[in-house]
Amino acid sequence: MSFYSDFNDIAYSMLSDFGQNATLIRKSKATGANYDPTTGGIVDSSQLTETRKIVPLDSPTSKRVQNSYGTTTENGVLEQTTQKWVYMDAKGSVPRLQDYVIIQGIKYTIFDFQVINPGGIDIIYLVVLTK
Repeated sequence: MSFYSDFNDIAYSMLSDFGQNATLIRKSKATGANYDPTTGGIVDSSQLTETRKIVPLDSPTSKRVQNSYGTTTENGVLEQTTQKWVYMDAKGSVPRLQDYVIIQGIKYTIFDFQVINPGGIDIIYLVVLTK
């Protein structure tokens, strides 16, 4: 094992001890054969589901870890969205934008993420989620 692999194990151990479980859901890329003419959408029966360890960082006193922003819809209505930041273990798949994370029964979309990987070995992910 390399020096940074040990850090990966330590990070996972700490997330396991002090964090909580979350489910990472990644739908696989569908092919044209999965088109559903009834709904006009893509049917995708296969997906990746992993149980991951996370530590939420949302603190009401910290503007750095929980931000609110808005998106204007077509009819001019501003919809408020809240970001939730979490540390996620690096023992599974690398998160991707638009993957889903379910935390305590609430489904979030991955809005952004950063990989902490000194020496080229992923130690932990900082993931930004939105509802």
